[in-house]
Amino acid sequence: MARDGLQLQKEAQNEAKWNPEEAINKYEKALDKYEQALAVDKAQPIAKKGEPEVKQALEELNMKQGDQQAKEGEQAKANDPAEAAEKLQDALSHYKEALKINPENQEAPPKIARLEKTLPQLLNELGKQEQQQASEQESKSLEKAVSHLEKAATSYQRSLEIKRVNPEAQRGEEQVRQDLTRLRQQLARKNQSKPKPPQNQRAKEKPPMESFNALLMNVKDEDKQREYEQSRRSPVDQYDPQLNRIYKYW
Repeated sequence: MARDGLQLQKEAQNEAKWNPEEAINKYEKALDKYEQALAVDKAQPIAKKGEPEVKQALEELNMKQGDQQAKEGEQAKANDPAEAAEKLQDALSHYKEALKINPENQEAPPKIARLEKTLPQLLNELGKQEQQQASEQESKSLEKAVSHLEKAATSYQRSLEIKRVNPEAQRGEEQVRQDLTRLRQQLARKNQSKPKPPQNQRAKEKPPMESFNALLMNVKDEDKQREYEQSRRSPVDQYDPQLNRIYKYW
C-alpha cells in the first residue's frame, strides 16, 4: 500500500502543472493508500514520510485551483452568469477541501466567506432568468418551458445549499415546483390526446433491437457515471424528490 501511495504521489507531482484536477485526484488516492498502510503499521517509513507531504501538496493545489476558478468566475459574471456560477462553485469546493485538509489554514476562511456571500445572489438571479424564459416559452413550447423551469429549480437548490436561510431562493423554489407540476400535467394531457398510429405502423416504427455489445456498453457507461458521482469531493444534496431527478446544467 505504501509503494502504491508513493507511485501515485510521483504521478501527481508530474501532473500538477499541466493537469491540476487529475493531480488532486491522484494525491487523494495516494493519501488514502498511506493512511491504510499506517493503520496497519504506524511506523511504516514510506507512508510516514509521504502522508504529510501529500497533505501539504493537496492543500496548496486546492488553494491554487480555488484562486484560479474564482478569478475566472469573476471575469465571466458580465457575459456568462451561468459559467461564472459554475466557476465560483468550483472555487468554493476547492477552498473547503483545503480547509478540511488543514483546519489551521488562514487563507481559506475569508475566501469561503466571500463566496458564500456572493454566490447565492448570483444563483437566485439565474433562477429568475430561467423562470422568465419559461414564462415566455409556455405558450409556444411546453417542453422548452419545463426545461427552463428545471434549470431554475437547480439554481435555487444550489443557492439554498450554500445559504440555508434564503427567503428569495425558498420563494423561487416553491413557485418553480408549482409551475413544474402544472406544466407537466398539461404535457401529460397533451400526450394522452395524441392519436395513436395503427398497430402495423407502430410495428414498422419500432427501432431495431440493440446488439448485446451495445447494451453492455450502456451498462458500462452508467457504471462509470455512478462511479463519478460517488467520487465527487463535495456531493450536493438530492433535489426535491417530487422533481424525480437531479438536473445539472453547468
